[in-house]
Amino acid sequence: RVQTGDLEESTRLCEEGLSIAHEIGDRYREIGCIGELGLVAFERGEYSKARAAIEQCVAFMRKMGDRTGLADWLMPLSMIAFYQGDLSTVRTLTREGIQLRQRFGGGEHLPHFLMLAGSLAHLSGNSALAVRLLSKASHLRESLTLHNQLEPLRYRELHQRLAVARAALSSETFEQAWNEGQA
Repeated sequence: RVQTGDLEESTRLCEEGLSIAHEIGDRYREIGCIGELGLVAFERGEYSKARAAIEQCVAFMRKMGDRTGLADWLMPLSMIAFYQGDLSTVRTLTREGIQLRQRFGGGEHLPHFLMLAGSLAHLSGNSALAVRLLSKASHLRESLTLHNQLEPLRYRELHQRLAVARAALSSETFEQAWNEGQA
């Protein structure tokens, strides 16, 4: 429901799930519902509220030693930090997310981390690296499951960021960086 934009129904379902999970003592599902409520807040632009919820998920996954769950929640936390302008946190979380995905597989969110890394590279003045990273993110997205393909907003952002980086480069430099990223 979050991905389809039905935020009211998303909130209702998450709150109902949270209540049930709490009632039966299922901490994993409880944390999942808290995180989903954070994603709803994120989509509403309530970044502080979203960050607090997602940080609970990240802390829980660290405590449980759940590396896959950790990588799953690092992705939205890094996006929220980006929107808040907390670039130091974005760098740290993006690096950790990429390392987790490379080491333990399950690269569903790898394009998101690469998109953020590309954005950071561009903000640092390295547009060619930004294009390579954004190109790789675009390439990886094509092979992902339906889950990630249901997030058009994130990929619209990828193309917007790519356009900004492209404008900073000559056509030849852009093409070279793009091809390197695809490879």
